[in-house]
Amino acid sequence: MENRPDLKLVAELENRIKDLKIENEILKSKNIDLSEDVKHLKYKCFEKDSSIVDIMVNNNNLRKENNELREMFDFIKDRLEKFVGSSHGRN
Repeated sequence: MENRPDLKLVAELENRIKDLKIENEILKSKNIDLSEDVKHLKYKCFEKDSSIVDIMVNNNNLRKENNELREMFDFIKDRLEKFVGSSHGRN
């Protein structure tokens, strides 16, 4: 091979191609790992988004229930005040 620089160059290129193929496989593996990480993070984000939506809906429902209870309380309070006021008026 020492006498044939073209064969030496071909051998070097073949070795470089082998090295690049190995490097490519390593990068593919890393890419697959990163893709799995991205999928996992997307799933976690989706879970959190779902949780936030659930919390918002629950909060809205609680606010409605609280308003209804406040209205009932105000109604009962008003009736009691009228009742107490009318019973004091009789005595």
